[in-house]
Parts: sequence; C-alpha cells; structure tokens
Amino acid sequence: MADDDCEIMVRPLPGGWQVQSTVLAAPLVFFSEQVARTNARALGRVIAATGQDVRVCIFDCRGALIATWR
Repeated sequence: MADDDCEIMVRPLPGGWQVQSTVLAAPLVFFSEQVARTNARALGRVIAATGQDVRVCIFDCRGALIATWR
C-alpha cells in the first residue's frame, strides 16, 4: 500500500467488533460482526469516492486476516 492509501480494519473486541482507521478520530464499535463489516465497507466507499485507494481488512477472533476488499 502507498503512504496515502487508507486501511480500514474490522477486529473483534470482548462483546463486539470495532472498525479502526487512521481517518477516524476513534474506533467505531458494534455488537454484530455483520454490522461492523457493513459499516467498514460503507466507510471505504465514501473514502474511495474522494479518490483515495482503500483496503478493508477483516480479522477473526484469533487475529487472523480472513477477508479483504479494495
């Protein structure tokens, strides 16, 4: 990834899921993995509309990368 690319990560938390990115002032937290994924992809689409390259990464409960979208 280039320096100006944006990475959005969905990671598990105790009791929920968080969406993290350098473009966010604070992580977004959700109870549902599906809701976290949906919001991460929506955020990615908004950022991509500005012309930035975006990568959304989904991690499972063990910390393993299980999916990515560009």
